[in-house]
Amino acid sequence: VKDVEQKLKASESAKEDVLKKFKDIEQKLKATDSDKENALKRIKECEAKLNSIEKEKNLALKRVKDSEHKLKSTELDKEEALKKLTKYKDANEYLQREHTNALERITEAEKSVRLLSQEKSDALTRLSDIMGTKLRDNNPAITDLNDPNRPMKLGDQFSELYENEWTDAFSDISDCKNLNLTEIETIEVLLNILKEIYNICLEDIEEQLSGHKKLVHGFSDDEIEPFLKTAKDSVKTNAANYIPLLSRKIISSTSACKLVAQYKDFSLQYIENCVKICYFAAVQNPPMVIDFEPGQMFDKQSYREYTRSGTVVEYLVWPVLYLHKGGPILSKGVVQPKEENNSNK
Repeated sequence: VKDVEQKLKASESAKEDVLKKFKDIEQKLKATDSDKENALKRIKECEAKLNSIEKEKNLALKRVKDSEHKLKSTELDKEEALKKLTKYKDANEYLQREHTNALERITEAEKSVRLLSQEKSDALTRLSDIMGTKLRDNNPAITDLNDPNRPMKLGDQFSELYENEWTDAFSDISDCKNLNLTEIETIEVLLNILKEIYNICLEDIEEQLSGHKKLVHGFSDDEIEPFLKTAKDSVKTNAANYIPLLSRKIISSTSACKLVAQYKDFSLQYIENCVKICYFAAVQNPPMVIDFEPGQMFDKQSYREYTRSGTVVEYLVWPVLYLHKGGPILSKGVVQPKEENNSNK
């Protein structure tokens, strides 16, 4: 029994050892399962990370492929753009050349137009001069508007001569105590100075033309006319240069104009302007006429009154200037009417 008890005790002890070992094994198995689960969990996490990395890799590869595709497309676009740029550059250079050529052609055309316009203008000017000359020949109603000494202008100058230089000369002579002239005598002096100068100018021009007339004496009128016209034109053309010489001749002490020589110190400006206007008037074709005969009755169409009114002319103060003999008046004259007795009105 003791042996049995001892064996049972030993068996119980062995059983307990086995149970203990079993428990240890179970614990170890449990620990192993936990490690296994942890390992599996880590494996799954790693797999998830791998999957995520794979996805990122795939996305990256896709982006790379897209970039490569875009790059290829960009390269193609770049090549196409370069081709177009080259084409546009060539076209631009061509257009620039065409533009330059067009500008040169336009410049040449404008130059040609200017030359043609100038030729046309010159031709029209020559034609106008020719026609104007033909129209003006012996036709005083038609004048050269470029001539500062044409008849209309001379009419204005003749009126201004009376208003200005005549008035100054009248004052200077009247104020001279040594001369002691009356108003009427002073008027007569100035009027006769003008008359002397006008007649001298007519004679001087006739003398210049008479030499030309002698040269063609014996020829027919048709042959003489163009020659004399040229001579008259020459005298008229040189008038501005000749007038100062004639003026000095008239004012000189040996002058045939006795009144001019006598009163030149009181009326020099008046005398010089008389010479200028009278010569230009006399050189017109036909000559302008200064009329020193007022008639007996006052004509308000031809004259202005001096200091009083009336119907009968007492004396002439300033003559009338006509465009030509029998022509229109360019400048009215001035007369002094006689005093009228009111009782006889």
